[in-house]
Amino acid sequence: LRDIDYAPGSLVLVRNVIMDKGIRTKTEPRYLGPFIVVRKNTGGAYVLALAEMNGQESSSTFFPARLVPFYSRDSDTIPI
Repeated sequence: LRDIDYAPGSLVLVRNVIMDKGIRTKTEPRYLGPFIVVRKNTGGAYVLALAEMNGQESSSTFFPARLVPFYSRDSDTIPI
């Protein structure tokens, strides 16, 4: 596993846990997001905010191994 340190404001995707459980894998997206990194906790988990929801923080924390960097396909960017 790669240890990537995501800075606050970075855009990331979160691996969908439904894919890990093997439930309905053909119709479910492999990754969810994009999310905005809000901060990193002392334990190493990240607090994220959904990019489309005006920066509302998630009530969950996410382990770094479930995160991947988000790269936009368009030249349009999501305002932060």
